[in-house]
Amino acid sequence: MRHLFFIALLFLSIPANAQNTDVFTVNNIAVDVESDSAFSARNNALEKARRDAFNILTSRLLTQEERKDLPKAKSKHIATLVDSFEINREKYSKNRYLASLNITFNPRAVHGYLGRYTNVALPDLFSHGANTPSKTASDSTQSTMKITRLILPWYGKESAITLWRDPNPWRDAWASWARTQRAQDLNIIVPIGDINDMQAFNPQKPLSFDQDALQRLLNRYNADQAIIAMADPLPNGMIRVSLYQSTSMTPRFIDRVIASGGSMRGMNRFLPAIYQSAEKIESAATKAYSIAAAKQSVTDTPSFAVDNTITTAFEAEVKIANIQQWIGIKQSLSLVSGVNNVQVKSLSPGRAVIAFRYAGTPEALRRDLSRRGLSLYANPTQMSGASPYIIVRKNG
Repeated sequence: MRHLFFIALLFLSIPANAQNTDVFTVNNIAVDVESDSAFSARNNALEKARRDAFNILTSRLLTQEERKDLPKAKSKHIATLVDSFEINREKYSKNRYLASLNITFNPRAVHGYLGRYTNVALPDLFSHGANTPSKTASDSTQSTMKITRLILPWYGKESAITLWRDPNPWRDAWASWARTQRAQDLNIIVPIGDINDMQAFNPQKPLSFDQDALQRLLNRYNADQAIIAMADPLPNGMIRVSLYQSTSMTPRFIDRVIASGGSMRGMNRFLPAIYQSAEKIESAATKAYSIAAAKQSVTDTPSFAVDNTITTAFEAEVKIANIQQWIGIKQSLSLVSGVNNVQVKSLSPGRAVIAFRYAGTPEALRRDLSRRGLSLYANPTQMSGASPYIIVRKNG
């Protein structure tokens, strides 16, 4: 509790506009490094400066005893916590580099790191104004382009796919890119991945989650929309990204991206995929949703992305010509994987109204029904009490 109280006191007692310049800036870090070349010496020196500054920062935030709970930070993780650095002075020779630097850390990123690795629910920076995504009056006049989008970067294959669990280089790459002007223009933010995030929203599968939990996460970041970005590394070195959009409704497919990291290493190999994903996200914001377009562009949703233990309630009006057709449609429904708890709410000449649960999205349900000779489409009737969907037998 002393750990939690100390961090709370520190964050709450410092004005938001002073946090970067005071606590989160470490000045006059001296480095003197030799290597095979001046270029190599400089790179090694900057890495050492970031680590030394990070150690000083954690000594400000935690006691020596509390720092024992932190694992040794990897250099690539420390780099993602840095907002900027300033070189006060530098000297270099053929194989030596000397410098003095000031390094400023990102409060939100540091908050996320400590929250993740100390396993303590740190106080929420966002409720006190630090780095909080906010909407202004001008934003409301341009609501289409000023929607705040929260990226949920899932990474991995099948059962190994992860959102919060480390390592997740895809999430780290998005977090780094989110500080660019391009990301700010699109109002894209990335969750910090701390204990507060995990407690609010922690599904096992990317496309199966509790809608209230998603809304809690959106509320935390003052975001309007979640973008689910599933990255799947392919054997040939390419990155396949499946993009879905969701607010409080079932995820809607946006598009799919396949990109090459080229010769880039580390987090940089994900940049082409992020750039292309951003283009798709921007394009989706300006296009009206079309069921016909979705049918053409959506390929089968990966089975590992959907948790079949989590289902969504559906209600549909079934068009029937006779009792034999009704019996056939019921049999077809019973063969659709993921459909269960089918209940007949009403039955009358020419129509039946059914309620059921399905493990998946409406698009996935439409495809599954199509395989059984059934068509699903939105009910054009806007009358009160009308079923939202209609099911009919194909060709009759």
